[in-house]
Amino acid sequence: MLIRVDLNWTIEVVVGLFVSSVMIAVVILSYLKLRHIKARSLFYIRLSFILTGVYFLLEAISDILLNLFLARFYHLLFPLIVITFLIGVTYSRKETVYSLSLILICLLVPIFYIFTFIPDSFQIILAPDFGYLKIIEKGMFDLLISLCYFLIAVLSFYWAFLIWRNTPFLYKKEATILVLALTIIFPFAIIAYLFTFWHTTFVILSDITLVLGWYVMIYAITKEPKLLYILPFTVHRISIKDRDGNLLFDHDWSESDINENVFTGFLNAVQLLSEEVMHIGRLLDVNLQEGILIVYNSKYITVGLVSSKSSKLLRDCVRNFSHDFEEQFEYLLKTSNKDMKKYEPAYLLIDKHFSNFPYRIISDKHHPLLLSVKNSKIPLQIDDRYNEIFKNDEEVEKIKAELIRFPVSSHDDFIDLYEELKDEKDVDFDKEDEVKSED
Repeated sequence: MLIRVDLNWTIEVVVGLFVSSVMIAVVILSYLKLRHIKARSLFYIRLSFILTGVYFLLEAISDILLNLFLARFYHLLFPLIVITFLIGVTYSRKETVYSLSLILICLLVPIFYIFTFIPDSFQIILAPDFGYLKIIEKGMFDLLISLCYFLIAVLSFYWAFLIWRNTPFLYKKEATILVLALTIIFPFAIIAYLFTFWHTTFVILSDITLVLGWYVMIYAITKEPKLLYILPFTVHRISIKDRDGNLLFDHDWSESDINENVFTGFLNAVQLLSEEVMHIGRLLDVNLQEGILIVYNSKYITVGLVSSKSSKLLRDCVRNFSHDFEEQFEYLLKTSNKDMKKYEPAYLLIDKHFSNFPYRIISDKHHPLLLSVKNSKIPLQIDDRYNEIFKNDEEVEKIKAELIRFPVSSHDDFIDLYEELKDEKDVDFDKEDEVKSED
């Protein structure tokens, strides 16, 4: 005996399935694009997106089946969406999941869940003008849903505005896209949802607008992951010295108010500490008036990184960078080579371990680094390679002027591309010579 089930296919169901697919697809693409980024804040934001996609999917299914139990069930996800998004935003601001807002929202969660299971919180109605059946929220529970929408919108805009206000020049474009999109889209989504009190089908416009806003948000983060590291701290400088106190490598992310003599003095003082105080492999935080100095002492080198504040992420980066530096330049360190030019390839390790942290030295489009490379610091080996490839000095300067605007690893990518194209060209010439010889 077959049981026939009539499915309630409506425009809202189709929109819900579309929105759910987009949300889940965006998260998957973001993960594939940023697999190398180990940002906890990004993890919570993605989790919030996944929960939102599941929310819309279950909403569509409950409308297809007109199932009130499933409608109550998927609404249990709503507080989790708000909480995970709040945690992601909070962690991107101050590297902690705790905040006053989180405590207040957690206090409201039991009230939300109580209203979810009140019998009169949901009702199946006939949609005005369209004439199809749908499930709606009623009374105080509907107001709680509206409050959740409002909290997500305000939270998103406030977070985007803080990022935009503190973003350095090089990443201002992506930050502007983020804040403008959320300024326009989320308020429009809230207004559209408020109109559902007058006409329930406005929820279609609200859902589409909301998913568009969240898509723009994840797009901006995926395009420039450094936006997630604008707020927690500012990384200023890293220096590496050998055991005799000779400077081997130096790199700047931003200008710092920390006096050069103070910085060097602390590094030298740490190197003079006895092994009983400063063991090899130990990290030390030195509090300065203008920030903090993270010092790592290893077998051959002492590494000092200046930041606005300490961070577990920064400490791990310093430790891993130091290990790779010693491994890559072990022979030079064992032979006490003090030539800084020999250690310039360490910029690749900077790209590897500190690629998430924004570069703040360039403050506007008229900065010398964006106009010319005559005063730009390009590793000697790379500079020599360019001079070998291109004989025209003017052509060399133009190419370096373009590549200096991108991460230093772009130089290697460009040279690899040149070698690849050169090899292909040589193969083509060989084939032509073979054809001519056969003729």
